[in-house]
Amino acid sequence: MSTESSIGTVSPDNGTQADRSEVNERLTENDVQEDLRRQPQLMMKTLLIAENLRDNYFRNTARFIRHLRRRRAIDATNKGMRDSSILQAYSVKDASWGDFKDELVSFIDGGIGQTQLSQVPLLLRVGSYEVHVGNRNMTERENFGYYPVIFGDFEGGSKERRDFPDIVRITAELLSGLSVLNRNQSLRVLLFHGPLVYLMDAYAGHTPFTEADIDLFLKHYSDDKEQADQLKEDFLKEARLDIYPAMAEGRSDEWADRRFFEPLSWIAFLYRKLIAVALNREPRPIIAGVVERGRSREFCEEVLLKRVFRSLSERGNQNYFNDLFSLSDLTSPKNLMDRLGYTDNLLLGLLLD
Repeated sequence: MSTESSIGTVSPDNGTQADRSEVNERLTENDVQEDLRRQPQLMMKTLLIAENLRDNYFRNTARFIRHLRRRRAIDATNKGMRDSSILQAYSVKDASWGDFKDELVSFIDGGIGQTQLSQVPLLLRVGSYEVHVGNRNMTERENFGYYPVIFGDFEGGSKERRDFPDIVRITAELLSGLSVLNRNQSLRVLLFHGPLVYLMDAYAGHTPFTEADIDLFLKHYSDDKEQADQLKEDFLKEARLDIYPAMAEGRSDEWADRRFFEPLSWIAFLYRKLIAVALNREPRPIIAGVVERGRSREFCEEVLLKRVFRSLSERGNQNYFNDLFSLSDLTSPKNLMDRLGYTDNLLLGLLLD
């Protein structure tokens, strides 16, 4: 079976000519190679490969991406013809503001303040900006809210570290987003001005927050003290049973008994809480932000390529990648990512270009 159709084809439907021309946009191999040349990460990877293999790696990466783009575009056009598309793309080119009238959108942003007398950060202010789309009454259309956090008030945390203000800001922004979500049952979009999920490995090793520190965060989280207290108790229960035993074997009970809040665990808990609240809404609100560049490969390995390999297996073409790259061990998503050095940043950037 040729690699040209090996990822799988879908018979065209009776869409318009405009639909078909949009599907075929930037699907040639030359188009993809042009995009690849703008990817410094791939170019560096290419330079590390033996000279006689460089063209093969570059050219076949372009071919693989072209197949994925074609599959994505066809799946988007032939709606309903596949049970599980690799990725779905939707066009909103004909949308107008009237289509979103009365929807509630909220923006979350945090800023760190300094004075001319000191370069040490003094306070953090997190703001929320809510907009009722299409409402012409200015007093009802927009609503601003913010709360300050003074760094000197914290008991715990690694205040001597340069990234301590970032830990505080990320925590406060998540709590602000969760607060907006809880206050507005009709919220449709929650947009963070910055990364939706941060690359947290660089923030490891911070001293835990005390319960008094968490109370400072929660002071502006909710007017309902019981709701704020419940958030603390939910975290501490999960920390005692699951989180701290995995982090500090032999000291996990001490951390829980002293009601310590390990910063990254607390941040991860708030992310999960935010998603859980959104999933229980109908319609579900959109939670959005930018994606930090990094070496992450989890989405491509666990989602995208897992579906690709399943599709290849269904068609009896398990050797697609081995044939494409003239190798013999590209038999799983993990092996492929290991051998070819792909990342989420690279593959998704090219696929969604």
